[in-house]
Amino acid sequence: AAAVAVGALAWAPQAAPIRDPAELEQAASFRQVQEWAQANTPVDSLFMLDPTLLYGWREVSKRPSFGTLREWLYSGWTYNTRADVFRKGLERARWLGLDMKRYLNTPDRTATYFRMTDEARRLYNSMDELRLAKAAAQFGISFFVFDRQSATKLPTLSIAFQNERYIVLAAP
Repeated sequence: AAAVAVGALAWAPQAAPIRDPAELEQAASFRQVQEWAQANTPVDSLFMLDPTLLYGWREVSKRPSFGTLREWLYSGWTYNTRADVFRKGLERARWLGLDMKRYLNTPDRTATYFRMTDEARRLYNSMDELRLAKAAAQFGISFFVFDRQSATKLPTLSIAFQNERYIVLAAP
């Protein structure tokens, strides 16, 4: 029982609600995107988000996403150890532009993870119209969601929804 109590106390600060006003504003803006998606798009619309986001899109939007880096390379296949699921995740990471060999056999796995996520965020947020059109055709993506503060240059596609923080572009 004592071990459980110590574990709970150690974990509790990580479970604390967001208090930073900027983070609260970002979360509220992201929720608006999710609510818009649920109310205004077909149920089978496939969304591509910044692949470094962790969880939460599907729970509120009730819409599928192309997935995240964590899903592609870890959680998508750890509970279902089919090799084809893992290969599909690797293919998505490679499609994004990640050279997975650069991240193998590194001494500091945490630093490596952060380097990989930084590169994935940069690659996603620098895609142009042609790259997005290819993604839509190849993977059936309907909408692309960008954080205005992370995008280096927003592609000139039709705007489906926007708020102060996020912009949703319709696939061509």
